[in-house]
Amino acid sequence: MRGATSALSPDRFCADAVAALVCVEDAGGRGPSKCCAEGRAFDGSRCVEDETRAAEALHELRELANGSAVGVGWPSCTEGSTYAVAGILSGARLLDGGTLQLNSESSTLEAGAWCAEAVAGETGTRVLACEEEARSARPAQTARHALYGAGLAVGAAFLAATLAAGFALPAAHHALHWRCQTHYVAALMLGDVLLAATQLAGDRVPPPLCRALAVCMHFLFLSAFFWLNTMCFNIWWTFRDFRPTSLERGQEACRLRVYMVYAWGGPLAVSGAAALLDRLPPGTAPGLLRPRFAVQRCWFYGDMEILVYFFGPVGVLLLVNLALFISTTRQLTCGLWRRDEVKSTSERAALGRVCAKLVVVMGVTWGADVVSWAAGGPEYVWYATDLLNALQGVFIFLVVGCQPHAWAALKRAAAALCARAPGAQAHSSSHLPSCGESLTHTTAAPAPAAPPASAIAPARVPMETVC
Repeated sequence: MRGATSALSPDRFCADAVAALVCVEDAGGRGPSKCCAEGRAFDGSRCVEDETRAAEALHELRELANGSAVGVGWPSCTEGSTYAVAGILSGARLLDGGTLQLNSESSTLEAGAWCAEAVAGETGTRVLACEEEARSARPAQTARHALYGAGLAVGAAFLAATLAAGFALPAAHHALHWRCQTHYVAALMLGDVLLAATQLAGDRVPPPLCRALAVCMHFLFLSAFFWLNTMCFNIWWTFRDFRPTSLERGQEACRLRVYMVYAWGGPLAVSGAAALLDRLPPGTAPGLLRPRFAVQRCWFYGDMEILVYFFGPVGVLLLVNLALFISTTRQLTCGLWRRDEVKSTSERAALGRVCAKLVVVMGVTWGADVVSWAAGGPEYVWYATDLLNALQGVFIFLVVGCQPHAWAALKRAAAALCARAPGAQAHSSSHLPSCGESLTHTTAAPAPAAPPASAIAPARVPMETVC
Protein backbone atom coordinates (compact mmCIF):
# COMPACT_ATOMS: atom_id res chain seq x y z
CA MET A 1 0.00 0.00 0.00
CA ARG A 2 1.45 3.40 -0.97
CA GLY A 3 2.32 5.49 2.09
CA ALA A 4 2.80 2.56 4.49
CA THR A 5 6.26 1.50 5.65
CA SER A 6 5.64 -2.24 5.57
CA ALA A 7 2.99 -4.90 4.96
CA LEU A 8 0.11 -4.60 7.43
CA SER A 9 -1.90 -7.32 9.07
CA PRO A 10 -5.72 -7.18 8.60
CA ASP A 11 -6.29 -5.95 12.15
CA ARG A 12 -4.09 -2.89 11.51
CA PHE A 13 -6.13 -1.24 8.74
CA CYS A 14 -9.53 -0.88 7.13
CA ALA A 15 -10.15 0.10 3.52
CA ASP A 16 -12.78 0.85 0.89
CA ALA A 17 -12.58 1.44 -2.85
CA VAL A 18 -10.69 4.75 -2.64
CA ALA A 19 -8.82 4.99 0.69
CA ALA A 20 -7.46 3.10 3.66
CA LEU A 21 -7.22 3.99 7.33
CA VAL A 22 -4.11 2.87 9.22
CA CYS A 23 -2.59 3.63 12.61
CA VAL A 24 -0.23 6.59 12.81
CA GLU A 25 2.75 4.49 13.79
CA ASP A 26 2.22 2.22 10.77
CA ALA A 27 1.87 5.09 8.32
CA GLY A 28 5.21 6.44 9.52
CA GLY A 29 4.18 10.07 9.06
CA ARG A 30 6.37 10.35 5.98
CA GLY A 31 4.07 11.99 3.49
CA PRO A 32 2.54 15.46 3.53
CA SER A 33 -0.65 15.72 5.58
CA LYS A 34 -3.73 17.90 5.62
CA CYS A 35 -4.49 18.86 9.21
CA CYS A 36 -8.28 18.62 9.10
CA ALA A 37 -10.42 16.04 7.34
CA GLU A 38 -11.59 16.53 3.78
CA GLY A 39 -14.04 19.42 3.44
CA ARG A 40 -12.93 21.05 6.70
CA ALA A 41 -10.59 23.95 7.53
CA PHE A 42 -9.01 25.32 10.70
CA ASP A 43 -10.59 28.34 12.43
CA GLY A 44 -7.83 28.85 14.99
CA SER A 45 -9.10 26.43 17.62
CA ARG A 46 -10.90 23.60 15.81
CA CYS A 47 -11.76 22.19 12.38
CA VAL A 48 -14.96 23.56 10.84
CA GLU A 49 -16.88 22.96 7.62
CA ASP A 50 -15.43 24.98 4.73
CA GLU A 51 -15.55 23.11 1.44
CA THR A 52 -13.98 25.87 -0.68
CA ARG A 53 -10.95 26.61 1.51
CA ALA A 54 -10.41 22.92 2.26
CA ALA A 55 -10.38 22.06 -1.46
CA GLU A 56 -7.81 24.81 -2.11
CA ALA A 57 -5.55 23.49 0.65
CA LEU A 58 -5.84 19.90 -0.61
CA HIS A 59 -5.06 20.95 -4.17
CA GLU A 60 -1.95 22.85 -3.05
CA LEU A 61 -0.79 19.88 -0.97
CA ARG A 62 -1.20 17.47 -3.88
CA GLU A 63 0.86 19.75 -6.10
CA LEU A 64 3.57 19.79 -3.43
CA ALA A 65 3.45 15.98 -3.04
CA ASN A 66 3.84 15.51 -6.81
CA GLY A 67 2.07 12.13 -6.90
CA SER A 68 2.79 10.98 -3.35
CA ALA A 69 -0.05 10.15 -1.01
CA VAL A 70 -1.52 13.00 1.05
CA GLY A 71 -2.51 11.97 4.54
CA VAL A 72 -4.79 13.53 7.12
CA GLY A 73 -3.85 14.31 10.69
CA TRP A 74 -2.08 16.57 13.12
CA PRO A 75 1.49 16.26 14.38
CA SER A 76 1.89 14.82 17.86
CA CYS A 77 2.85 17.53 20.38
CA THR A 78 3.96 17.37 24.00
CA GLU A 79 1.31 17.78 26.67
CA GLY A 80 0.27 21.39 27.12
CA SER A 81 1.62 22.51 23.75
CA THR A 82 -0.56 24.11 21.09
CA TYR A 83 -0.42 24.35 17.31
CA ALA A 84 0.99 27.44 15.64
CA VAL A 85 1.55 28.68 12.11
CA ALA A 86 5.12 27.99 11.05
CA GLY A 87 4.88 29.54 7.60
CA ILE A 88 3.06 29.56 4.29
CA LEU A 89 2.93 26.49 2.06
CA SER A 90 3.33 28.44 -1.19
CA GLY A 91 6.98 28.34 -2.23
CA ALA A 92 7.90 25.51 0.15
CA ARG A 93 9.75 22.39 -1.03
CA LEU A 94 9.20 18.76 -0.03
CA LEU A 95 12.58 17.08 0.52
CA ASP A 96 13.49 13.43 0.72
CA GLY A 97 11.96 11.63 3.67
CA GLY A 98 9.05 14.07 4.00
CA THR A 99 11.03 17.01 5.39
CA LEU A 100 9.48 20.37 4.47
CA GLN A 101 11.71 23.31 3.59
CA LEU A 102 9.96 26.63 3.95
CA ASN A 103 10.78 29.78 1.99
CA SER A 104 13.88 30.35 4.09
CA GLU A 105 16.51 27.68 3.36
CA SER A 106 17.37 27.46 7.05
CA SER A 107 13.74 26.80 8.06
CA THR A 108 12.84 23.11 7.87
CA LEU A 109 10.32 20.83 9.54
CA GLU A 110 10.91 17.11 9.89
CA ALA A 111 8.43 14.60 8.50
CA GLY A 112 5.50 14.07 10.84
CA ALA A 113 6.16 17.37 12.62
CA TRP A 114 3.90 19.43 10.35
CA CYS A 115 0.64 19.51 8.46
CA ALA A 116 -0.92 22.06 6.11
CA GLU A 117 -4.36 23.63 6.24
CA ALA A 118 -6.44 26.64 5.29
CA VAL A 119 -6.71 28.93 8.33
CA ALA A 120 -9.61 31.30 8.91
CA GLY A 121 -8.65 34.95 8.57
CA GLU A 122 -5.44 34.21 6.63
CA THR A 123 -4.87 33.93 2.90
CA GLY A 124 -3.23 30.90 1.34
CA THR A 125 -2.54 27.50 2.85
CA ARG A 126 -0.56 27.61 6.09
CA VAL A 127 1.93 25.15 7.54
CA LEU A 128 1.06 24.29 11.14
CA ALA A 129 3.31 22.60 13.68
CA CYS A 130 3.70 22.27 17.44
CA GLU A 131 4.45 25.58 19.12
CA GLU A 132 8.17 25.03 19.70
CA GLU A 133 8.82 23.64 16.22
CA ALA A 134 6.84 26.49 14.64
CA ARG A 135 8.93 29.08 16.47
CA SER A 136 12.22 27.50 15.41
CA ALA A 137 11.06 27.32 11.78
CA ARG A 138 10.17 31.00 11.47
CA PRO A 139 12.71 33.29 9.82
CA ALA A 140 14.72 35.75 11.87
CA GLN A 141 13.10 39.07 12.73
CA THR A 142 12.68 41.46 9.85
CA ALA A 143 14.16 44.92 9.51
CA ARG A 144 10.71 46.32 10.28
CA HIS A 145 10.70 44.68 13.73
CA ALA A 146 14.22 45.88 14.49
CA LEU A 147 13.36 49.44 13.43
CA TYR A 148 10.13 49.37 15.41
CA GLY A 149 11.87 48.04 18.53
CA ALA A 150 14.60 50.69 18.37
CA GLY A 151 12.01 53.45 17.88
CA LEU A 152 10.00 52.19 20.84
CA ALA A 153 13.11 52.23 23.04
CA VAL A 154 13.80 55.84 22.08
CA GLY A 155 10.16 56.78 22.64
CA ALA A 156 10.17 55.12 26.08
CA ALA A 157 13.27 57.13 27.05
CA PHE A 158 11.53 60.39 26.12
CA LEU A 159 8.42 59.33 28.05
CA ALA A 160 10.63 58.80 31.10
CA ALA A 161 12.01 62.31 30.55
CA THR A 162 8.43 63.60 30.38
CA LEU A 163 7.68 62.03 33.75
CA ALA A 164 10.86 63.48 35.21
CA ALA A 165 9.98 66.94 33.91
CA GLY A 166 6.56 66.68 35.52
CA PHE A 167 7.92 65.57 38.89
CA ALA A 168 10.39 68.46 38.80
CA LEU A 169 7.43 70.85 39.18
CA PRO A 170 5.97 70.36 42.68
CA ALA A 171 3.51 73.22 42.19
CA ALA A 172 1.81 71.25 39.40
CA HIS A 173 1.25 68.11 41.44
CA HIS A 174 -2.12 69.26 42.73
CA ALA A 175 -3.52 69.74 39.22
CA LEU A 176 -6.02 67.08 38.21
CA HIS A 177 -4.88 67.06 34.59
CA TRP A 178 -1.25 66.62 35.64
CA ARG A 179 -2.15 63.54 37.64
CA CYS A 180 -4.12 62.02 34.78
CA GLN A 181 -1.25 62.82 32.45
CA THR A 182 1.21 61.10 34.78
CA HIS A 183 -0.85 57.89 34.78
CA TYR A 184 -1.14 58.03 30.99
CA VAL A 185 2.57 58.57 30.36
CA ALA A 186 3.59 55.92 32.90
CA ALA A 187 1.31 53.26 31.38
CA LEU A 188 2.44 54.09 27.84
CA MET A 189 6.11 54.10 28.85
CA LEU A 190 5.92 50.66 30.51
CA GLY A 191 4.02 49.26 27.53
CA ASP A 192 6.63 50.65 25.11
CA VAL A 193 9.46 49.14 27.17
CA LEU A 194 7.91 45.66 27.09
CA LEU A 195 7.01 45.90 23.40
CA ALA A 196 10.51 47.10 22.49
CA ALA A 197 12.02 44.16 24.40
CA THR A 198 9.82 41.61 22.61
CA GLN A 199 10.45 43.18 19.19
CA LEU A 200 14.21 43.17 19.65
CA ALA A 201 14.36 39.71 21.27
CA GLY A 202 12.26 38.06 18.56
CA ASP A 203 11.72 34.33 19.07
CA ARG A 204 14.30 34.08 21.85
CA VAL A 205 11.63 34.79 24.50
CA PRO A 206 10.47 31.55 26.22
CA PRO A 207 6.76 30.79 25.60
CA PRO A 208 5.58 31.20 29.26
CA LEU A 209 7.36 34.56 29.58
CA CYS A 210 6.12 35.56 26.12
CA ARG A 211 2.52 34.86 27.18
CA ALA A 212 2.93 36.86 30.41
CA LEU A 213 4.44 39.80 28.51
CA ALA A 214 1.57 39.75 26.01
CA VAL A 215 -1.02 39.94 28.80
CA CYS A 216 0.88 42.78 30.53
CA MET A 217 1.24 44.75 27.29
CA HIS A 218 -2.46 44.30 26.57
CA PHE A 219 -3.34 45.77 29.97
CA LEU A 220 -0.81 48.63 29.80
CA PHE A 221 -1.70 49.82 26.30
CA LEU A 222 -5.41 49.64 27.04
CA SER A 223 -4.77 51.62 30.25
CA ALA A 224 -2.90 54.28 28.28
CA PHE A 225 -5.85 54.69 25.93
CA PHE A 226 -8.34 54.80 28.80
CA TRP A 227 -6.27 57.49 30.55
CA LEU A 228 -6.05 59.33 27.23
CA ASN A 229 -9.82 59.24 27.07
CA THR A 230 -10.01 60.53 30.64
CA MET A 231 -7.71 63.44 29.81
CA CYS A 232 -9.74 64.33 26.74
CA PHE A 233 -12.93 64.30 28.78
CA ASN A 234 -11.32 66.44 31.46
CA ILE A 235 -10.17 69.00 28.86
CA TRP A 236 -13.62 69.06 27.25
CA TRP A 237 -15.26 69.49 30.65
CA THR A 238 -12.92 72.39 31.43
CA PHE A 239 -13.66 74.33 28.24
CA ARG A 240 -17.27 73.40 27.64
CA ASP A 241 -18.73 76.68 28.92
CA PHE A 242 -15.77 79.10 28.44
CA ARG A 243 -15.43 79.40 32.20
CA PRO A 244 -12.57 77.12 33.31
CA THR A 245 -12.43 77.32 37.07
CA SER A 246 -10.21 75.55 39.57
CA LEU A 247 -11.70 72.77 41.63
CA GLU A 248 -11.54 72.50 45.39
CA ARG A 249 -9.15 69.88 46.71
CA GLY A 250 -12.00 67.61 47.84
CA GLN A 251 -13.76 67.77 44.47
CA GLU A 252 -10.49 67.18 42.65
CA ALA A 253 -9.66 64.12 44.77
CA CYS A 254 -13.14 62.69 44.26
CA ARG A 255 -12.99 63.15 40.50
CA LEU A 256 -9.50 61.62 40.38
CA ARG A 257 -10.77 58.52 42.21
CA VAL A 258 -13.58 58.17 39.67
CA TYR A 259 -11.09 58.55 36.83
CA MET A 260 -8.81 55.91 38.36
CA VAL A 261 -11.64 53.38 38.73
CA TYR A 262 -12.54 53.93 35.07
CA ALA A 263 -9.05 54.14 33.54
CA TRP A 264 -7.50 51.24 35.48
CA GLY A 265 -10.61 49.13 36.06
CA GLY A 266 -11.80 49.09 32.44
CA PRO A 267 -8.51 47.73 31.02
CA LEU A 268 -8.25 45.28 33.91
CA ALA A 269 -11.68 43.86 33.07
CA VAL A 270 -10.91 43.54 29.33
CA SER A 271 -7.39 42.13 29.68
CA GLY A 272 -8.44 39.88 32.57
CA ALA A 273 -11.28 38.39 30.53
CA ALA A 274 -8.89 37.84 27.62
CA ALA A 275 -6.34 36.13 29.87
CA LEU A 276 -8.99 33.84 31.38
CA LEU A 277 -10.33 32.87 27.94
CA ASP A 278 -6.79 32.19 26.78
CA ARG A 279 -6.21 29.70 29.60
CA LEU A 280 -9.43 27.71 29.17
CA PRO A 281 -9.01 24.06 28.10
CA PRO A 282 -9.18 23.63 24.30
CA GLY A 283 -12.57 21.87 24.33
CA THR A 284 -14.28 24.46 26.55
CA ALA A 285 -16.57 27.07 24.93
CA PRO A 286 -15.54 26.37 21.31
CA GLY A 287 -17.70 29.23 20.01
CA LEU A 288 -15.67 31.92 21.80
CA LEU A 289 -12.78 33.65 20.07
CA ARG A 290 -9.65 33.23 22.17
CA PRO A 291 -6.79 35.77 22.06
CA ARG A 292 -4.23 32.94 21.82
CA PHE A 293 -1.38 34.93 23.30
CA ALA A 294 2.19 33.95 22.34
CA VAL A 295 1.17 31.39 19.72
CA GLN A 296 2.86 33.23 16.83
CA ARG A 297 4.51 36.11 18.68
CA CYS A 298 4.33 37.85 22.06
CA TRP A 299 0.99 39.38 21.17
CA PHE A 300 -2.32 38.17 19.76
CA TYR A 301 -2.53 35.29 17.30
CA GLY A 302 -4.02 36.97 14.22
CA ASP A 303 -5.99 39.88 12.81
CA MET A 304 -9.36 38.81 14.17
CA GLU A 305 -8.04 38.44 17.72
CA ILE A 306 -6.34 41.84 17.58
CA LEU A 307 -9.50 43.46 16.23
CA VAL A 308 -11.80 42.04 18.92
CA TYR A 309 -9.59 42.42 21.97
CA PHE A 310 -7.50 45.51 21.18
CA PHE A 311 -8.23 47.60 18.09
CA GLY A 312 -11.99 47.35 18.68
CA PRO A 313 -11.94 48.96 22.17
CA VAL A 314 -9.18 51.35 21.10
CA GLY A 315 -11.16 52.42 18.04
CA VAL A 316 -14.19 53.25 20.16
CA LEU A 317 -12.04 55.34 22.53
CA LEU A 318 -10.37 57.17 19.64
CA LEU A 319 -13.74 58.04 18.12
CA VAL A 320 -14.92 59.42 21.47
CA ASN A 321 -11.65 61.37 21.78
CA LEU A 322 -12.10 62.77 18.28
CA ALA A 323 -15.64 63.93 19.10
CA LEU A 324 -14.38 65.60 22.30
CA PHE A 325 -11.51 67.21 20.39
CA ILE A 326 -13.85 68.60 17.71
CA SER A 327 -16.20 69.96 20.35
CA THR A 328 -13.37 71.57 22.34
CA THR A 329 -11.72 73.07 19.27
CA ARG A 330 -15.04 74.51 18.14
CA GLN A 331 -15.54 76.11 21.55
CA LEU A 332 -12.09 77.70 21.39
CA THR A 333 -12.03 78.83 17.76
CA CYS A 334 -15.65 79.73 17.10
CA GLY A 335 -16.53 81.04 20.51
CA LEU A 336 -13.69 82.21 22.70
CA TRP A 337 -11.35 83.45 19.98
CA ARG A 338 -14.00 85.85 18.67
CA ARG A 339 -14.25 87.64 21.96
CA ASP A 340 -12.82 91.12 22.06
CA GLU A 341 -10.77 90.41 25.17
CA VAL A 342 -8.93 87.53 23.49
CA LYS A 343 -7.08 89.28 20.70
CA SER A 344 -3.39 89.38 21.63
CA THR A 345 -0.86 87.25 19.81
CA SER A 346 0.38 85.62 23.01
CA GLU A 347 -3.11 84.49 23.96
CA ARG A 348 -3.76 83.10 20.50
CA ALA A 349 -0.46 81.23 20.75
CA ALA A 350 -1.45 79.85 24.16
CA LEU A 351 -4.77 78.60 22.85
CA GLY A 352 -3.03 77.20 19.78
CA ARG A 353 -0.75 75.21 22.06
CA VAL A 354 -3.83 73.83 23.76
CA CYS A 355 -5.18 72.59 20.43
CA ALA A 356 -1.78 71.15 19.45
CA LYS A 357 -1.62 69.34 22.77
CA LEU A 358 -5.07 67.92 22.18
CA VAL A 359 -4.11 66.60 18.75
CA VAL A 360 -1.00 64.84 20.01
CA VAL A 361 -2.50 63.56 23.25
CA MET A 362 -5.55 62.15 21.45
CA GLY A 363 -3.44 59.65 19.61
CA VAL A 364 -3.06 60.69 15.98
CA THR A 365 0.05 58.52 15.82
CA TRP A 366 -1.92 55.49 16.96
CA GLY A 367 -4.43 56.16 14.20
CA ALA A 368 -1.63 55.82 11.66
CA ASP A 369 -0.72 52.43 13.12
CA VAL A 370 -4.33 51.25 12.88
CA VAL A 371 -4.38 52.28 9.20
CA SER A 372 -1.20 50.31 8.50
CA TRP A 373 -2.67 47.25 10.23
CA ALA A 374 -5.99 47.46 8.36
CA ALA A 375 -4.57 48.21 4.91
CA GLY A 376 -1.84 45.57 4.94
CA GLY A 377 0.50 45.33 1.96
CA PRO A 378 4.31 45.14 1.78
CA GLU A 379 6.14 45.89 5.03
CA TYR A 380 8.35 48.62 3.57
CA VAL A 381 5.27 50.69 2.68
CA TRP A 382 4.46 51.16 6.35
CA TYR A 383 7.93 51.87 7.77
CA ALA A 384 7.05 55.56 8.14
CA THR A 385 3.80 54.95 10.05
CA ASP A 386 5.44 52.34 12.28
CA LEU A 387 8.27 54.72 13.12
CA LEU A 388 5.79 57.55 13.72
CA ASN A 389 3.88 55.40 16.19
CA ALA A 390 7.05 54.12 17.86
CA LEU A 391 8.37 57.66 18.37
CA GLN A 392 5.14 58.89 19.92
CA GLY A 393 7.00 59.39 23.19
CA VAL A 394 9.26 61.98 21.52
CA PHE A 395 6.27 64.04 20.38
CA ILE A 396 4.60 63.78 23.78
CA PHE A 397 7.82 65.04 25.40
CA LEU A 398 8.01 68.01 23.01
CA VAL A 399 4.41 68.99 23.75
CA VAL A 400 4.09 68.11 27.43
CA GLY A 401 7.55 67.81 28.97
CA CYS A 402 9.46 70.48 27.06
CA GLN A 403 7.69 73.51 28.55
CA PRO A 404 9.07 76.87 29.80
CA HIS A 405 8.19 76.14 33.41
CA ALA A 406 10.02 72.79 33.19
CA TRP A 407 13.12 74.51 31.87
CA ALA A 408 12.83 77.10 34.63
CA ALA A 409 12.77 74.33 37.23
CA LEU A 410 15.86 72.73 35.68
CA LYS A 411 17.66 76.09 35.71
CA ARG A 412 16.84 76.54 39.40
CA ALA A 413 18.12 73.03 40.14
CA ALA A 414 21.33 73.72 38.22
CA ALA A 415 21.76 77.04 40.01
CA ALA A 416 21.31 75.33 43.37
CA LEU A 417 23.98 72.74 42.49
CA CYS A 418 26.37 75.47 41.40
CA ALA A 419 25.73 77.37 44.63
CA ARG A 420 26.65 74.29 46.69
CA ALA A 421 29.82 73.69 44.67
CA PRO A 422 33.11 74.48 46.54
CA GLY A 423 34.30 78.01 45.87
CA ALA A 424 31.10 79.03 44.12
CA GLN A 425 29.60 82.40 44.97
CA ALA A 426 26.14 82.39 46.45
CA HIS A 427 23.56 83.85 44.16
CA SER A 428 19.84 84.06 43.93
CA SER A 429 17.60 82.68 41.21
CA SER A 430 14.69 84.88 42.11
CA HIS A 431 14.81 86.39 38.62
CA LEU A 432 13.41 83.11 37.34
CA PRO A 433 9.68 82.56 37.57
CA SER A 434 8.52 80.32 40.36
CA CYS A 435 6.73 77.05 39.71
CA GLY A 436 3.40 78.55 40.57
CA GLU A 437 4.03 81.56 38.37
CA SER A 438 5.02 79.38 35.44
CA LEU A 439 1.92 77.30 35.76
CA THR A 440 -0.53 80.15 35.92
CA HIS A 441 1.35 82.52 33.60
CA THR A 442 0.79 85.40 35.99
CA THR A 443 3.18 87.62 37.94
CA ALA A 444 2.72 89.38 41.19
CA ALA A 445 2.14 93.14 40.94
CA PRO A 446 5.13 95.06 42.33
CA ALA A 447 3.02 98.02 43.38
CA PRO A 448 -0.30 98.15 45.23
CA ALA A 449 -1.78 100.37 42.52
CA ALA A 450 -4.19 98.49 40.25
CA PRO A 451 -3.05 98.37 36.61
CA PRO A 452 -5.33 99.59 33.85
CA ALA A 453 -8.14 97.33 32.71
CA SER A 454 -6.51 96.86 29.31
CA ALA A 455 -3.40 95.52 31.01
CA ILE A 456 -5.12 92.87 33.11
CA ALA A 457 -7.64 91.66 30.52
CA PRO A 458 -5.22 89.36 28.70
CA ALA A 459 -4.02 87.81 32.01
CA ARG A 460 -7.47 86.32 32.63
CA VAL A 461 -7.53 84.00 29.66
CA PRO A 462 -4.35 81.85 29.59
CA MET A 463 -6.18 78.58 30.11
CA GLU A 464 -3.51 76.26 28.77
CA THR A 465 -2.41 75.15 32.21
CA VAL A 466 -5.97 74.48 33.31
CA CYS A 467 -6.27 71.72 30.73
